[in-house]
Amino acid sequence: SEFQIRNSDIDNFIPAMQFITERGGYAIRIGNTQHKKLLIKNSKIIDYSFSNKKSEKIDFLLSFFPKFIIGCGSGIIDLSAINNVPAGIVNCAEYEYYQHRLHGSFIPKIIRRKNSNSILKYNDYFPLIKNHNTIQQLNYLFNKYDLFHEENSSKHILELTKSFYNKYIEKKKRVSGLENDIDFH
Repeated sequence: SEFQIRNSDIDNFIPAMQFITERGGYAIRIGNTQHKKLLIKNSKIIDYSFSNKKSEKIDFLLSFFPKFIIGCGSGIIDLSAINNVPAGIVNCAEYEYYQHRLHGSFIPKIIRRKNSNSILKYNDYFPLIKNHNTIQQLNYLFNKYDLFHEENSSKHILELTKSFYNKYIEKKKRVSGLENDIDFH
């Protein structure tokens, strides 16, 4: 489908969810269109996406009131910006992601060239991909330049979650990885 470029494997979020629950919190999976259920036995990890209690009001409230939110860029996550909820956006389809919020960070998917499996470098990205306006244009450019995505690992999602936990729950003043510097390796 045309939105496949934005998809990610929910299993890569499980270590981050477990980290939150081990500290007394709840991890709630939200979203409208899911392909598979969470296969984990933890009463503090709620697979709300498949709940029979799902409603638009609860969707809104879950995005509006969390301490922070970690997930892929989508409409349900975007609602959290209304209340300035800190957001960690993972598995971004682009190397550049604009968040209209006070507190946020993002991790892009790694973009690779199919013919060599080499990583598309940040400076090479802009001449090829930067000027797309729609998901259809992004897909067209990926096909044109023979590119594919590599998802963020569960380790990377966990590290971002730990950083957010330390900053927004533990209220640590300085958290490694969440400074204003942009690091591209």
